[in-house]
Amino acid sequence: MNITFDLMLPASWEELTTEQRLYVYFLLSEGYTCEAIRSYCLLRWSGIRVVAAQGEHKYLVQHGKQYGLLSASQVAAAAMALSFLDELPPTPTLPEDIDGHPSLSADMVGVPFQTFLMLENLYQGFLHTQDKELVRQMAAVVYDHECIKLDGTQTIAVFYWFASLKQMLRYRFSHFFQPLATNGGNLLGTSPELSRQLQEAMDAQIRALTKGDVTKEAEVLQLDTWRALTELNAQAKEYEELRRNNK
Repeated sequence: MNITFDLMLPASWEELTTEQRLYVYFLLSEGYTCEAIRSYCLLRWSGIRVVAAQGEHKYLVQHGKQYGLLSASQVAAAAMALSFLDELPPTPTLPEDIDGHPSLSADMVGVPFQTFLMLENLYQGFLHTQDKELVRQMAAVVYDHECIKLDGTQTIAVFYWFASLKQMLRYRFSHFFQPLATNGGNLLGTSPELSRQLQEAMDAQIRALTKGDVTKEAEVLQLDTWRALTELNAQAKEYEELRRNNK
């Protein structure tokens, strides 16, 4: 027989527990589609247990002391309540520690600008090459452990953290974080040309903060990341206004 369940499901990334987040990252690391991830999370978080398949598209399930039939389409429809999982988390989060090594501040507040630039290099490199070693190197920076090792779930967690961080910073510092016109879409890769573009972009940021005074470079690199980005965003806004006024 068909049954009706009253389900209590999280409505946003912010409502997920650490365990639930890691389960999503595990499914992502295994290559499941968004639809499959939503369905697996629905069953796991709602306490619905699949007892047996009943034909090609129906399942005998248990929820508490209730038994009944659910179709694959019913599961998929109910799982749409978890469609927020298809998007990046709006707030960057990190596993608090990996193998006993604590992480940096997930929002990069209080973290030196030099560290952010290093992470940005590695992140752009991963986007271009899909080389997971670059994500491991990001984790080595974040957890201050050069020989850190990541499993698939942790790799996704670190990548999602920085992707969410960039999304948040792009919204907060919208004048500075503008799309760059590059043939490949990303800045870093195996080609010398892409590496050169990234180096030039970072040099330009440092020059903007030092105002051409090379003696201040070390000081600038140790600035709080948010303080450095605030200044760069203000300079970018001033440049945009100047350019509009000169048209």
